Amino acid sequence: MAALDATSSAQQGHRLPNEQQVAQHLKNHSLRTPSRLIGLLPLIILVGVLLVALTVQHPLAVVLPWFALAGVLIKVHIRVRRLRHRQSELQKVQELSLQRRHREALDLAWQLLAGTTNLPQMHGHTIALIAHSLDQLKAYDSAIVAYSSLIDQLPQQYPGSLQLQIQRAIAQLQADHLVDADDTLRRQRHAVEAFANTIVSAGYQLARLIQQVRTNHFADAIGQAPTLLDDLRPLGIEAAYGHALMALSYLRLENNPTTNAQLWWTRATLLMPAGTLVNRFAELNSLWQADVLRESQRPFDPVAPL
Repeated sequence: MAALDATSSAQQGHRLPNEQQVAQHLKNHSLRTPSRLIGLLPLIILVGVLLVALTVQHPLAVVLPWFALAGVLIKVHIRVRRLRHRQSELQKVQELSLQRRHREALDLAWQLLAGTTNLPQMHGHTIALIAHSLDQLKAYDSAIVAYSSLIDQLPQQYPGSLQLQIQRAIAQLQADHLVDADDTLRRQRHAVEAFANTIVSAGYQLARLIQQVRTNHFADAIGQAPTLLDDLRPLGIEAAYGHALMALSYLRLENNPTTNAQLWWTRATLLMPAGTLVNRFAELNSLWQADVLRESQRPFDPVAPL
């Protein structure tokens, strides 16, 4: 019943599912390993019909194998069509996510999950998109549940698992679960070294920067400045978050922060609108309020819907 309520809420757009509803929905639509016998059933039926046709002397025995073959081909065709439809729906979720239409992406991925329980790769991808959408919609505790569910299904040193653990750590930082996030990042410190110059290492550097800002270790954050551009480059436009947090670190620490803070803030806003940055990290609003930065940016309303 809780999962049904969550589905209804997600579809109607009234409220986001809480941690319990997410956990129940993932449990109700957990991955089911398909039986090998079921997969071989069409072939078994076809072989059986052929044996009957060879042993039974009857006019219908001649056409029976053809009917069986036609039935198998129809079943395969239906399965292929369903698979293509689900792939199309999953691609649509990805497109909505890239367009930052996270509520719509969540609604569609939430509904899609039920049809992917026998498709391991698609099932995992769908959960990842649910977690990402919840994260972007600031339902951090719900996102943590979804991330954890997927992480538990993967080997800990698998690149995809490391990336999900980093994303979960960022959500934990956003939800002020600082101890949990610190534990995750400490355990990953050596594992990410094998993935230098990849999205895994870039995500780890961003998570560390968020942690340093959240714990007011601005000097440690500024220590990353010489290599930060290269470190975050694999993140693409999301490197803007790191650039903006570096600007904030300079603003909070230096007595005369104009040059460095403005440099990093400009780099951030070249990649992403200022309103989007502030919406993701509320503490960045102080950058807009700083006179030295306001002159170089066009006005925006940080509380307006994005």
